[in-house]
Amino acid sequence: MTKSSTQALATWLKDTRVHADEGNAAAQCALGFVYQEGHGVTQDDTEAVRWYQLAADQGHADAQDRLGIMYQTGRGVEQDAPEAARWYRLAADQGCADAQHRLGAMYQEGQALDQDHTEAVQWYRKAADQGDGTAQYRLAFMYANGHGVPQDDTAARHWLRLSADQGFAAAQFTLAVMYADGDGGLTQDPVHAHMWFHLATSRMTGENRDRTVELRALVAERMTPDQIREARRLARDWETTHTR
Repeated sequence: MTKSSTQALATWLKDTRVHADEGNAAAQCALGFVYQEGHGVTQDDTEAVRWYQLAADQGHADAQDRLGIMYQTGRGVEQDAPEAARWYRLAADQGCADAQHRLGAMYQEGQALDQDHTEAVQWYRKAADQGDGTAQYRLAFMYANGHGVPQDDTAARHWLRLSADQGFAAAQFTLAVMYADGDGGLTQDPVHAHMWFHLATSRMTGENRDRTVELRALVAERMTPDQIREARRLARDWETTHTR
């Protein structure tokens, strides 16, 4: 961080704290995030929860979602999945896409809520319709497996592609595997498999990235040099027209 950016952050923190102390919910939520991540302050989950709680109690949807995360993961508070679900629902009912897909996941997995795939699909769809990549990916899974909806490969591909086009690495990886294997109603296509594996690797780290690189190499073994060049061109073109 440069000296000027450090000074700018310090000024922003000072102003934000003033507004938070005055009861501004957006400032309280922002300050909670600062403490959660340790941006310009000593990282402190307990302090983050305090500020999220103040904003959430005023009905601030993002703060309610963040507070739900803290309860679900046990950061700054004792882990409490039912309390997490309660805060997610409050935020989801206000249209918060992040909370909607988190609530959907709790229904899908039966965490603190009775497992209900139909309810999970409803929440995923609400978030997916707002462009939430995680929800689009999860909705694709539900259609592919017929969980909560009739099995539908066409709908699964639709939502998977939307998620992949937002740069969601898991969706890009899944799409690559489908092209490599000719699965999910797709014709086997090593060029597009290589392309999507390549895009996914740039968004992954650690073991997931290593596995994806290995699978891309396996696909490349049955491709011609011209096909590999075409796959790389398609990946470059995608990067040019899409943002991460």
